[in-house]
Amino acid sequence: MKLAKAHITNFRSIVDSDPIEVEDRVTVLIGKNEQGKTTFLKALESFNTAYSYKASDLPNHLRPQLANQDAKSIPIIVLTFGLDQDDLKSIEGDLEGIEYVRIAKHFGNNYIFSWVNTKGEVIPIQLIKPDVTSHVTELKSKGTALEAKLIAQSERLAEFAGAKDRFQKAIQAFVNSRFEDVNKLEDTYETFSTALKGLPGQDETLQQEINGELTGIKAIVNAIKEKLLVDPAERIRKLIPSFIFHQATIHHIPDEVDIESFIADPNKVSAGMHNLCRAAGLSLQTIATLAKSTDTADVHSYEDFHKSAISGGLNEFWTQETYQVHFDIANSKLSVSISDGTYEPRIPPTARSEGFQWYLSFYSAMLTDVGRTGKVIFLLDNPALELHVDGQRDIKRFLEEKIASDSQVMYVTHSPALINPFNLSQVRVVALKRNNEGTKISAITPKPGEDFDLLEPVRSAIGTSIIASLVFNEYNILVEGAADKPILEAIFSLKHKDLENRVLINGNVAESKDIFIAQFFDRSGLPFVVFLDADDSGRTIRGELKKLGFDKDYVVPLEEVITQKNGADFELEDVISPDFYHRAVQDTYPSQPVDQPSDGNKKRTKLYEESYREKYGFGFSKRRVGDTLKRLLENGEGDEQTIENLTKISEALLGKLKDQANTKESTKESEK
Repeated sequence: MKLAKAHITNFRSIVDSDPIEVEDRVTVLIGKNEQGKTTFLKALESFNTAYSYKASDLPNHLRPQLANQDAKSIPIIVLTFGLDQDDLKSIEGDLEGIEYVRIAKHFGNNYIFSWVNTKGEVIPIQLIKPDVTSHVTELKSKGTALEAKLIAQSERLAEFAGAKDRFQKAIQAFVNSRFEDVNKLEDTYETFSTALKGLPGQDETLQQEINGELTGIKAIVNAIKEKLLVDPAERIRKLIPSFIFHQATIHHIPDEVDIESFIADPNKVSAGMHNLCRAAGLSLQTIATLAKSTDTADVHSYEDFHKSAISGGLNEFWTQETYQVHFDIANSKLSVSISDGTYEPRIPPTARSEGFQWYLSFYSAMLTDVGRTGKVIFLLDNPALELHVDGQRDIKRFLEEKIASDSQVMYVTHSPALINPFNLSQVRVVALKRNNEGTKISAITPKPGEDFDLLEPVRSAIGTSIIASLVFNEYNILVEGAADKPILEAIFSLKHKDLENRVLINGNVAESKDIFIAQFFDRSGLPFVVFLDADDSGRTIRGELKKLGFDKDYVVPLEEVITQKNGADFELEDVISPDFYHRAVQDTYPSQPVDQPSDGNKKRTKLYEESYREKYGFGFSKRRVGDTLKRLLENGEGDEQTIENLTKISEALLGKLKDQANTKESTKESEK
């Protein structure tokens, strides 16, 4: 379930934002200072059930009149979520013709659920309120009994006596939880379970008693969950993405923490350190065990393992330097230090630059939330502000490639490096209107006519020239889809090494509204050629390019370079040998293998998509396999058929580009 549209009213500077379409992957908010960009993100975050509205959340000039209204009738946020087949299956019921679910949260913190069908009609959802009182009473009784048993154990076991205050607080926090919220049930139980298992001074008898009690409590929690999910609204709630607002101050990573305090309440002691440990796969249980261990070699082996787990991913999207993150568990402290390829000695995080501290905090928080059960929507306020341009570009690549394929990202920026000029459909301009009209948010709509400055809205909003921040190459290749980019980059790296720094492969034309990217290159006077697949999408784009005046000199259709014998539609992946492509798929999905499909009249990626949907119930990512193909090709592992076909394509692209460049040069000479 992905967010398709957001409509904010009566929240701080926003009186009525108007409905705003949200991109499937990345949405970028730009605007001058004090316009309401952060307020919009905060409004989205307020949709989470943990947020309760206050009078100060209402617009100042409307507060007196709104204060006299029923809080449950004052709308704050209305979100419309798209439903795919898996979502509809999870919700169950007669949902024929249903396309979206619309959920409104009001000032009284109440939610109203509605269906939206394919005709755009809004249909209220009939809610059922299951009664889980008896189960909650049973849990409270279990908690009281468990407390009595642990007190008895503390009197028996001197080493456990010091944990009395901790287990009493953990039990009280658990029994006072809101068990009626199905979205929090699992986290509530897991937090409680971890707190009990992490208590110091346990012997085998006590451990067995705790595990036995937790088994019984878990069964009651599952019974509550099953009962709550009878309500269609609760089934929907389970699918709703969580909104995660990243703040560097909250997620700051300290140099060290006290292990006992950290295990007792990790997020209170340091949410940043907790994220770092989870991103490295270092559980609280493992930390507690290692802290007690006297086997130094064993402790060091664990530390090295988790160092590798976090460091590899950290460097995947950070091209400025190669870092190693080291954990040290000793003397009741968990410490972190960083070494790099330039300076080998370890340095604590706070001694590093503010830019790297932000990146480490950001990476850990994002990676932790990516691994959650259920989808998330990341809300980032001026990400990478402390980083220079190359670092900011690394962050944008991280957002688009590491996170957004599974979830959605929305961020505020004033930086040209975090705006993709070839995909301005991602951008929303935030502006504060006069006469108490409040903050409005709108998309950038290209206007017809040669005199229209494509970047004016962006330049105006961020107060700088975006064109000055871009690096263009002598030869620019625009691809139809994101999966084509890494494959073509690999063959140019292999076969045209001398031109590697003069060729830029960009796109995606298929995702560029009104073929905007081609118009951008043309109006900027930059040489370019468009590579298109031999299918309906490629033919449609070719027709649109022709309407805009881009003739055959600007287009390389795949079917004019490679001829397929059966005459069926095909794409770039189909010119790669079946065995080599299957190997790339296996390397991309090592724990989810499928059989190699037999060649037919369907495109190869479509066959794999069907296989993965049927066997595992999830989609197949062409882009991820494309990245794997790039790695294999650059490592010299491509086969003869694949390299031969890709070389033909690269030579056809270069031929068109060189002809175009020669024509432009001749024109310049004749104008002198």
